[in-house]
Amino acid sequence: MILSTPQVIGFLDIMPLSPGHVLLTPRHHAEKIMDLTPEEGASLGAWLPIITRAVSRAMQVDDLNVVQNNGARASQVVKHVHYHIIPRPESHTASRAWTMFGKGQRSDLDDDEAALIAARIRQEIAWEMERMGNSTDAPVFRTTVLAPKL
Repeated sequence: MILSTPQVIGFLDIMPLSPGHVLLTPRHHAEKIMDLTPEEGASLGAWLPIITRAVSRAMQVDDLNVVQNNGARASQVVKHVHYHIIPRPESHTASRAWTMFGKGQRSDLDDDEAALIAARIRQEIAWEMERMGNSTDAPVFRTTVLAPKL
């Protein structure tokens, strides 16, 4: 678990496309994005840039995918709204990005590696929240960011 709020949770994908592949999802069940309440949509929307910045820094990548699918014809497999935040290291070619969910590209998440990656991402989320707290433009979040476990 990298993030836990009253409305949103974030965690590492168990079959990542690359190290640091995170899922961001609402706690309340909603099958498609159009099923979200305005508050749930706003909360997810507020957290997306924070989590993507944290993943980018933690995984030391400049490029990443943010993907969200709605319905079977749109390749939705899990019937619960979720965003994929997928770091794209330099070792990933540009052509590979178009087949991101293809067979043979996913592997099981190693528990030890996951613990280290999650700790780095949590540390970056905490840094991001501190940085935003010092800004006059910082959004107000009623949450406790999980402390980094290093």
